[in-house]
Amino acid sequence: MTFDSIMNPDSGGIFSSLLHFPRDSLYDLSRAVSKFAGEPTFEDPKLAMHVFVVPGGAPGKGGLSADAAVEESGNQEEPGTIDAKIFLLIFDAHGEAHARSAKGFKWAFEDVPGASEESPSKGTALDDTPKEMTLASVHELQRGGQSSHGTSYSWLSAALVDGENGAIDDEFLVRMWSWYRSLTQSNNSRPDNSNLSRGAFVLLEIMQKTSSTSSATPNSTAWPHGAKGRQHVLQLSVGTPKEPRSDAEFQSLRSQAFQILHRAPAEMTDKDEHPPEDYLPNFLVPGLHEIPAVFGAKNDHDSNNDWHSLQRIKAKYDTKGRFGRNLGSFFVDPSFSR
Repeated sequence: MTFDSIMNPDSGGIFSSLLHFPRDSLYDLSRAVSKFAGEPTFEDPKLAMHVFVVPGGAPGKGGLSADAAVEESGNQEEPGTIDAKIFLLIFDAHGEAHARSAKGFKWAFEDVPGASEESPSKGTALDDTPKEMTLASVHELQRGGQSSHGTSYSWLSAALVDGENGAIDDEFLVRMWSWYRSLTQSNNSRPDNSNLSRGAFVLLEIMQKTSSTSSATPNSTAWPHGAKGRQHVLQLSVGTPKEPRSDAEFQSLRSQAFQILHRAPAEMTDKDEHPPEDYLPNFLVPGLHEIPAVFGAKNDHDSNNDWHSLQRIKAKYDTKGRFGRNLGSFFVDPSFSR
């Protein structure tokens, strides 16, 4: 098996920043993000943006530590409710000047009220001069979140969501916020060992059309096989602290988590249900996702699809199940010869 790979040098000079917005700016931010996602400017492959609804501090800076968020929230009306925060992560490989211009993210810095910049491209508190970044240093920004690794059981899902001409609808972020707050409020009276909002977050990865529609035919790529235009990724997490519990208790929590994640994409897209084929292959879980549909199978008798091909390749080259280990034997039809 051979393949060609083209790599371009990382020239540095990247600008990346986290912008925090107050709750009062949620509607303005939702409309602004929707508008920018549908503009031709955003088709520039050197631009990217993600929206987070997370507990407590910024993503990568303790923002996924829900326990700390509860302690710091000071929420007297809803004791124990996690204090959610809204962040916009921007990335501009053209550099800081471009990012702050009308060709970049000027609208986020200046037009949405209350933007507070937590720029990881800045130096320390004693050195506030702009710093050029490389791709490696952008990745290092998430190191701060490692303190929460291994502290909870988490279940995740990554639904593909659509938009007309790339734009998401202008109240999408509002529904993201509402879903998160509803999850924390419905769990705030539950003890830690049955609370599914610990470690929960919502992440909307706003992607460009070419990220998922550049292939000539559906069978020329492994995924996606859903409706054209569903190019944005809605990544969701629910979790519970790693505490001693019986197997029956754990399975009950797992089932509840699956129900929450199953309903969530439709709630945030304001649809009756979310198409089973419109998921990113990340975090696929038997029992929660219809995995054959994600890879193009229309029904059990449809053999002309990538799911059928994937099963054959898996059976031939990955007999020990090293790849997609969380899916186990689900990938492999034992009737296929090795």
